[in-house]
Amino acid sequence: MYSNNQINQIRLHNYKEDGNILKKWIRVASRANESLFYLKLYGLIKIIKKERNITSWIEFREFLSKKLNANIDITTLYGLRGGKFNGKRRDGVPLKIFYFLVNEYCNLTDRKFEDVLNEFYEILDSVYSFMGNKCKLVKSFGMDLCYLLGMVVADGTCPNSFSRKNKTYRTYEIRISKDSLVFIQRLSDMFYSVFGLRPHIFKDCRSKNLWILSLKSKYIFRLFTQIFEIPVGKKSKIVRMPRLIRKSSKENQFAFIRGVIDGDGCIYSYIQKAKRPTTNDFLSFRVVLRVRSKMLIKDVAESLRKYDYYVKEFSYMGNSFSRDFSKKRKIKFYGLYLQSKNAVKYSEEIGSLNPTKIKKINEYYQKLSFLRH
Repeated sequence: MYSNNQINQIRLHNYKEDGNILKKWIRVASRANESLFYLKLYGLIKIIKKERNITSWIEFREFLSKKLNANIDITTLYGLRGGKFNGKRRDGVPLKIFYFLVNEYCNLTDRKFEDVLNEFYEILDSVYSFMGNKCKLVKSFGMDLCYLLGMVVADGTCPNSFSRKNKTYRTYEIRISKDSLVFIQRLSDMFYSVFGLRPHIFKDCRSKNLWILSLKSKYIFRLFTQIFEIPVGKKSKIVRMPRLIRKSSKENQFAFIRGVIDGDGCIYSYIQKAKRPTTNDFLSFRVVLRVRSKMLIKDVAESLRKYDYYVKEFSYMGNSFSRDFSKKRKIKFYGLYLQSKNAVKYSEEIGSLNPTKIKKINEYYQKLSFLRH
């Protein structure tokens, strides 16, 4: 877990929403401390109403509509009080309204915005989409989240796509594609443990052996792209290790590297021929990462060297093929590799969650055991 100062780097108000349709804004609330959350929020509203000479909820609705330049639905007012409308409970408060109320309260009372926000932040534990999907609020990040970020950097994407041709609504989707259904299901379980949401898994219609994991959530999309700085759209040449992870613990950095190499890396063993007649052939083991982003290689190599790994970097002009192999072009690749003792150290200290990579590691130890006997 992180200290309060480090947790504050992932603040609630970083997810300030755009648009003017409140029904499509993220709502925030807490199941665990629900009564405390609404009691605290209602106290803020009472002070605002008193200072602004607002005597009724209808006037308060007009006040919000004017300030936010939006048509406030009557059910939203019931949600602000934690009440029910026609027997149905309103889950949470629109984040735009919540952000505005805290800011308005601070202007009237001379309290610091950060202090008030952190008081609510300690109470909150969930966010709700306008479709009612509940997602855990990330207050700190651990190894599972870092691994998922590494997988998105390597074999995933945050597409710059919209659900309509006029670009009204962004899809807010996270995608990861792999050829192993078992591995995709393992990633799905990891997403569920971190965020409380189960991604959709389906087979790519353009490929016989490719499975796609898809998770649509504005909160998670903005967490990945704004806080952890994963580029939206095409990212292969510009992606790098997120700044928060570079400054994080050894375990989190290794979890991210494990995710990147499980996605874009290669692990294999081979018989190294002896260079001299007086020496014997020996079994060699190698971990290789090859990508198009020079900065990603630099960041991964720097993290590994920091913890006593001997890393070799390389670059070359390679071939890139289209999906159906009908087109070929030359592009520049950057890479790094760990060999022999460093590769063995990687397999023992960092390891893998990819079934294919685990199989390669096990094969190396089986060959090594056979040669020794």
